[in-house]
Order: sequence, then C-alpha cells, then structure tokens
Amino acid sequence: MKKYSKVDILEEEHCSNEFFHPTCPQNEVVFIKTAHYGRMNIGRCLTEKEIHTYGSQSSNPKFFGCFKDVSSYLNEKCAMKKSCDVRIGELETLFEDVCLPGLKLHLNVTYYCLKEHCADEFFRPHCESGEVIFIKKAHYGRMNIGRCLTEAELEAYGSQRSNSKFFGCFKDVSSNLEKRCNMKNSCDVRIAELQKVVERVCVPGLELHLNVTYSCLKVVQLDDGCEMSATNEVKYVEASEISSRSRCASAGKSFSIEAPRGQNIKMTLQLLHQLEKKKQEGEEEEEEVMCDRVLGTIKYLNKDYMNICSNGFARDKDSLVKQEFVSSSDLIYVSLVHKAIKSNMLLIKVEAVGCRDIIQPEDTWMQRSGDEMIIGCFMTKQKWYLRCLDRVWSGVIGNCSNSYIFSSETKWDKLKPSSQNQTDIFKKQPMLVIVFICGLGFVACATIFCLGIICLRRCSARQHKNLPNYYNNPAPIANIQPAMLFQQQQQQLQQPNFTNFNDSITHEDDETTKDEGRYQVLDQEEVAKETLALV
Repeated sequence: MKKYSKVDILEEEHCSNEFFHPTCPQNEVVFIKTAHYGRMNIGRCLTEKEIHTYGSQSSNPKFFGCFKDVSSYLNEKCAMKKSCDVRIGELETLFEDVCLPGLKLHLNVTYYCLKEHCADEFFRPHCESGEVIFIKKAHYGRMNIGRCLTEAELEAYGSQRSNSKFFGCFKDVSSNLEKRCNMKNSCDVRIAELQKVVERVCVPGLELHLNVTYSCLKVVQLDDGCEMSATNEVKYVEASEISSRSRCASAGKSFSIEAPRGQNIKMTLQLLHQLEKKKQEGEEEEEEVMCDRVLGTIKYLNKDYMNICSNGFARDKDSLVKQEFVSSSDLIYVSLVHKAIKSNMLLIKVEAVGCRDIIQPEDTWMQRSGDEMIIGCFMTKQKWYLRCLDRVWSGVIGNCSNSYIFSSETKWDKLKPSSQNQTDIFKKQPMLVIVFICGLGFVACATIFCLGIICLRRCSARQHKNLPNYYNNPAPIANIQPAMLFQQQQQQLQQPNFTNFNDSITHEDDETTKDEGRYQVLDQEEVAKETLALV
C-alpha cells in the first residue's frame, strides 16, 4: 500500500539563470501544485527599479503581469519522485511569446512532499482540532514505481511490464474512502479491505497499493445570524448548517454572503460522496434533463440567478465532484433545501476572488472593467493601467506628480494621505483664505486711492484753466512812472474820461467769442496813457 498524506505546501521563486531542485525527505515524493512562468510580480528576480526603467511600458499587461501555466510540464519532470532538477532556461525555449521582450522571466512554483506507505498497512489520516478530513483522490492498483513497487520487481516480470492490465492499472476508490473518512477528524482504513471491495483491478502478480490525497479543512461554525463574510481566506461550511436555518426563511430573510467592495464571491459546492444511480436490467437510459432536482437557489439583486441542481455536479481534473458559482457582485443570497442537502452531504467552499476597490488618489479618475483598471489625471493626459493578479493589483500608479510600482508587496496604504497630513491641510486652509481676502482688499484700496488722486488733479487743472487771466499779461513796467500828483490832478484821475473806453466795452460786448482777459489788458493800457497825459 502506498499512502500520500497531506503536508505543508512550499512556495519558491526561481530566476532565469537558476535551477528548480525540489528534494523531499526519505519515503516522500514530490507533487507539483501550481507552476507559473513569466514576468508576474516584484520580488527577488524582478525589482521595482528594473521595471521602473521601462516607463509606461511597465503598465502593459503583455509586458508586466504576463505568465503561462507550466504545471503539467513540471509534473512530468518531478511528480512522484523524491527529487528532480529543472533548469529555468529550458522553459524559455519551450514556452515562447509568454511576455514582450525586455526583462528576464522567472518561475513561481508551489509543491509539497507526500509520504508513502506500503502493503499491509493502514490509512490513518488525522487532522487538527476544528478541522475535518476531505478526500480529494484515491486510486487503488499498480500505478507507479516507488518504495512499494521497485524497478527490480517490475523487471522480473519481463514483457508483462508493457501490459496496461499489469502495470499502470488502477481503480478510483474515492467514494469508498469518502464514506469512511469525510467530515471526520480522523479515520482508520485497512488496505486489505479494498481488495475485497474492488475486484479485477489488475492481472495477478505483484502487490497492489493505494495512492490517496486528502486535505484537512477548517470548517467554520456559523453564529446565530443569517449572514457570513467572504474573505481572501478560504472558508468551508457544511451545507446542512445553512439549510437548517429555517428561522432565516421564516423571518423573510435569505442567508447572505458578502465580500469586500469590488470583489466577487466564489462558492464551490463539493459533493462529499457521489450517489450513483443504479440502472435496472432492461431499463432504458433516461434523457438528461435540465435540472432533475433543485437543491437550492442563489439569488442576485433579488432575482433568481441560478438553481443548484443535483445533476449539475461533475468531476474536475482533481477528481473533485463539485459545482462552482462566481458572482458578479459582492453580495449574494443563498437558499438550500434541507432534505435534499442532508441526503447528499454537501460542503460549501466560500472565498472572495478578484481585487477589492481601491481608494481613489487625489485629482484622478478611475475606470474599472473586471480585472483591469485605468487611472488617469484630470489636469493632464497621464494614465496608469493596472491588472488584478491573485487578488492584488499589479502595475504602475501615480498621484499625478509621482509614480509608484505596485506588486504583491506594495500596499495601497502608501497612497492614502495620513491623518496628520489631512489635519495640517485643514488647519492651513482658513489661514490661506484670510490672506487671500486681505490681499484682494489691499489691491482694491490702492486702486481706489490712485483713481482719486488722478481725478483730483484733472479737476484742479480744469478750474485753473477757466479762471480770469488778470496777471498773465501785465502792462509793461516802463509805462508806469512815479509822479507827484497835485490835488487837482488826483481829482482828475479819480474822474477820468471813459467815453472811448465805454464805447470799446460796448462794442466788444457784442462779440461773444472774445477773451475777457484781453479787455482787462486794454483797460490797464488806457489808464497808463491817461496818467502820462496828465503828467
């Protein structure tokens, strides 16, 4: 018997000039879980400085964030072996056009080592407190060379080695182990019992063995509420736990599952043991119907989104009998039929997928379409393209002045303004407003003062121009002579002869266009002449 028990999963990153060399302890073999080759994330093989030198090209998903699944290739090289050696450079020649030319590619791989046991032993899985066993795959037969079946033993049978009924033969016994172990903390199965249950697996000869993989799942115990949250951490809930909550339905509520804003909900219903329908002899095979039996309903936006059908389960590549549902929002409502669920033993796997919404940087606009997002500046033509990889936004983003590199190690909190900075900004705003108003007041006062001075000067100039010009053209000083006047002469001066003068004034008054100053000058000249005549 060969038993593979669940152990810790190892994660490794290897650069283009390195080797992938997994090695397991004695009596354990390698099993590849995931393997991605490309230019996926910032880390040991690709630094922020290197990606930043490519500028806007780093936001292109064909340049950064591109990868290809190489799990099958590595499994061919390493699976079911104690160790293997794979040069990363080989992947570049085998898998071309993974990313645009530029920086080197790297390998991200997760694997684990499985322990094996041979004939006449027991399969005794044991999980920690609060966890239950979940059988993933169980094959019983003569499948591969290892500790239980050596190369020498197989060579002893010569040409029979090439017979598929002798070597490479097996039968799926997952359902047998599921009934004995699923949803239990531990179980005890003797391998010899499988020989009685499963007949004619391989032609007689060498001993048969068991390859089985299982997981220890931490099952969530729901509280008394009618809701649960979905996070990036996988949660397992027994379907009977949800279906038994009839009080939710009686209160007019459905059981709700909610994820963080922006993420979707992935709900996987795993059938713990498949109830095979036995066909009676002579009975014709029934035509497949759309939904032979409704196990429950998943609602979205208060509308029936899909029915959970008993004939909707299928085995995936890992031999898991399941149905998957991925919502298009962060909130769903689940209703399950208790009787149907109890008879089928369903386990519900709940997790949040995709990337959650981010805090919008200042002075930017955002446009999201599924796992891709565009962020741009209002005042400029700057744009940044992000891509969601494994629940983390990957790419370059800026704040319209500075840029940042985003990867699985970059936190969105770096872009969020601190509370201290926000407080300082709010304190400075009133002072800036006061200074601005005072400045406007000063400019207005200075403008009014200058306009007042200009107006006063213009008014003064106009008044000075309109005054009688008595002294602008005085009589010549030479015409005025000092004289000793007698009393008689003074009397004559006091009563001069103004006949001609008056005539002149009368004559000049008829002409409205003459200057008044001109008459005054003439009067002074006449007075001077009279004075000289008297002297």
